[in-house]
Amino acid sequence: MKKFYSVTALALLCVGCMVLTSCKDKDDEKVLGPAGTKSYLEEVALEMAGKVDVKDFEHYVKLVKHVNDNYVDGNASWDNDVEGWAENIMDNLMGSIVKTSMKTEKQTYYYTYTYNYYYNHYQGTILASNFKGHWTYNTSRKKWQHTSADDIQFIFPNQSGEECVLKAVVSGSVKKAYLFYVDDYKRMSHPSNYVWNEYYDRKECTIGVPEQIVITLTEGGRTLITQTVKINLDDITDETFDIGKSKFSFTSNTVCDNGYVMDVKNAAYTAKSATVEFTLTKNGERLVHSTISNDLKNVPQKQLTDLYDMNGSEIDDLFADANGTSAFSVDVLGKVQVKGTCGDAHKLADCLDELEDAEDEATYKKLVNDANTTFEANLYYNGTSTRQAYVRLEAFDEDEWDDDYYDSRSYFYSSWSYRPIICFPDGTSYSCANYFNEDDFTKIIDEYNRQEDAAEDMW
Repeated sequence: MKKFYSVTALALLCVGCMVLTSCKDKDDEKVLGPAGTKSYLEEVALEMAGKVDVKDFEHYVKLVKHVNDNYVDGNASWDNDVEGWAENIMDNLMGSIVKTSMKTEKQTYYYTYTYNYYYNHYQGTILASNFKGHWTYNTSRKKWQHTSADDIQFIFPNQSGEECVLKAVVSGSVKKAYLFYVDDYKRMSHPSNYVWNEYYDRKECTIGVPEQIVITLTEGGRTLITQTVKINLDDITDETFDIGKSKFSFTSNTVCDNGYVMDVKNAAYTAKSATVEFTLTKNGERLVHSTISNDLKNVPQKQLTDLYDMNGSEIDDLFADANGTSAFSVDVLGKVQVKGTCGDAHKLADCLDELEDAEDEATYKKLVNDANTTFEANLYYNGTSTRQAYVRLEAFDEDEWDDDYYDSRSYFYSSWSYRPIICFPDGTSYSCANYFNEDDFTKIIDEYNRQEDAAEDMW
């Protein structure tokens, strides 16, 4: 079973993640073909596994496990003092009931059943300044103790008794936005065989989002991890986020003392575009770089929180005219790149939806071919523009599947399904599951299993 999951992970890494990094203007890269590509991908995967080892994070994992086992999970003081403190703050922020509402749903199975949902609405604004103070763990009393302060810190000893401090500091202006609600179930009544009534408290949470949040974890005076998040919600009006009008952007930089740095840049959303860029480096060497960009059109004006109460059909109707194109990329060690585009997201989604009801072979294959016209996913090496392979979808009769495919997507009304296929310039093609098999990728599977065992041992 481990080998199967490792093969799947490798396939996702080398094919499913087909995305871009910088491409040089040359076409002189040798086409390796099916056999050569297997060898090269395993070589790069082994190199990557040698650079990113779970053992690099052993110290962090052991510290987290120590804190969880001794100070959090099953600790009465954490449950009563810390969580109770936070819950009391939240309850006080919500205030009293501002309105009540009711929603009814009906379902028919021989008889018509009615489900009534009743809500008491509470509203509150949650600010970082609401949660202040230093929580220090007293090992002799096995108790968390709170002292007043202008920031929030958790102070506790590690396995050796050294003092650790987890601290969050916010700065800059604060923008308020109603982003989510929490429903607390209260009770249910069953007045008849065909009617159910359920009662909830709905806590509608407006969040005060600061311009910058810095989270640090220190141990014995040494900084283990620092994460800096910068957020821009300047376009929010009336404290509501409207997906058709509002904008947001953020960056995140996470620095670990073991040499790893994770950067999220250009993460932004508007009704016309959405982008994000991610980079992973270790000791200054770039290991992974990925980008996603989307051009959007006809995004409807709707408050984000209104979407939560809509069912699938209502959301489909709301976004009936919306569409988008996208480009995505991943680069691994500068040696393997995958570029992808989707020219018509709406058509692709429609084709995949219609496949669920397609019963005859001709219709099913046509829909799969139509889906293939909407996207590309190409494999490249060493930053060149020589295409080494590409991925498409292909229809298969389910009766011909072997056991490994029964957890893939299938359709109740059809004997047909589809799988991703990796295709090569010489005209050969293989299902991804067959191409990335256990026999041809034994070394990387063994290496991933070793790291999986190491990770399990850590926990």
